[in-house]
Amino acid sequence: MSGQELLDAGDFAAAYAHFEAAVEAGGDADERADNLKLLGEAAVGLGRYADALKHFEMALEAFREINNRDEEAQVLGDIGIVYDRQRKADAALAHFEQALAIFEDVGDKNGQALTLSSTGTAHSNAGKYSEAMDCYRRALDLYREIEDLEAVGTMLNNVGKMHAYLKETDAALAHFEEALALRRETGDQKGEATTLDNIGGLFAGMGQKKQAIVYFEQSVPLLEAVDDKAGLALTLTNIAASYSSIGEARKSAAYRKQVKALEKQVRAEKKAAKKKR
Repeated sequence: MSGQELLDAGDFAAAYAHFEAAVEAGGDADERADNLKLLGEAAVGLGRYADALKHFEMALEAFREINNRDEEAQVLGDIGIVYDRQRKADAALAHFEQALAIFEDVGDKNGQALTLSSTGTAHSNAGKYSEAMDCYRRALDLYREIEDLEAVGTMLNNVGKMHAYLKETDAALAHFEEALALRRETGDQKGEATTLDNIGGLFAGMGQKKQAIVYFEQSVPLLEAVDDKAGLALTLTNIAASYSSIGEARKSAAYRKQVKALEKQVRAEKKAAKKKR
């Protein structure tokens, strides 16, 4: 398998070894820059954020040397994402701002939208929901302009989440319903499940537990179809809690039993993945 195929398959340890060897082997300036960037991506997949930052910084310098501004902006965004995962909001936002300026300068609307979405996520992680919503709305407009319908669904869902965090329930529900319709239209099963769970959570928060269960239960077969065990365990936990709150102890216990079995599987998979590293 190629290094990119290893990355796509989630075999980050093998991908890291591949790109590390490629960097050491040399090559021309373009190849070196690309391999450093991909090495950083593999390090992110392994959760090795310090290494990822080191490789991305080297890639950034390499792309600047060959005057590849689009890739320079992408790597600035990659660095921002690593800082966001470390919950270093100021550093993340500073890099996203630099990336956005370049994407705007070169006219890359997809890059602008991706960066605005990442900026929104950084604001959301910092508890700044109004700022996050503004970024998601700007990204939404750009995705509509370039007709990326799957991304439009994601941004609608994100705007809905920000409304929910701000206790603006009607606006949240309206955006979730619009996202749900679009995600069904585009066949985005994982996205559809996410939005169904968000709607369920919204109703649960309003005390409408039976209505919440309706949405949570619709999410279950979708999560099974995409083999998202962690997401499925969370949804089943929400169903169990909802049944418990309306006095349906037997149903709640049945769902909790499923959760325990799934969590055991997830732990085993994580343990196996860790051994591969």
